[in-house]
Amino acid sequence: KYPIHFHMVGDVSTSFVRNTTVHHAFNRAIAIHGVNNLTLEHNLCFDTRGHALFIEDGTELNSRIENNVIALVRPVQSLLLVDPSPSCFWIVHPNTHLIGNVAAGSSHYGFWLRMLPLPDGVSGQERIDDNFPSPGPMYTPLSRTFGNVAHSVGKYGMKLNSFFPCTECMDASVAAAIDNLVVYKAGAFGIWGENLVDVHFDGTKMADYGMAGIE
Repeated sequence: KYPIHFHMVGDVSTSFVRNTTVHHAFNRAIAIHGVNNLTLEHNLCFDTRGHALFIEDGTELNSRIENNVIALVRPVQSLLLVDPSPSCFWIVHPNTHLIGNVAAGSSHYGFWLRMLPLPDGVSGQERIDDNFPSPGPMYTPLSRTFGNVAHSVGKYGMKLNSFFPCTECMDASVAAAIDNLVVYKAGAFGIWGENLVDVHFDGTKMADYGMAGIE
């Protein structure tokens, strides 16, 4: 089971996971599901299976993920359809502060930012049933994403899917800045993205990739 799991308990602004080590786990490292305002900082996760730091549905707001190291992430066939191609950091809502983290040694991806038009899963369905009062993840402006490092990954340092950050949804785009990302020793691409609008990569450094820096 999940070593650390925050599960649908609402606002957790006084909670944190700090200076913790998770190692040799068979089912992720830290799972964040249906909670807001959680702080994760200065943690080390080593040799885990499936997406290691896992934000689940896309309803999770204002997570602070800072100065963590996740290393050696292996695929697993028994979890979700995406877990045979895991990432160190699986981010499904742009309102996530992602600062100073290191992703190393994943079989596939360092950081995977997957944005859906609407949240999914159990908490996502509850929000949809309640008429989900805010724009879906795909259309939400990006919180600070700065100084992250990915290296020695099997495929991409960062994978980014379907993102159109905007105000007054579909009215005008809002630039999403991914600042000072460093990627080296990626098996395929440093950064791979598709269906992106107004996403900026500023101060990016890439080296020793298998195919190209950016695809």
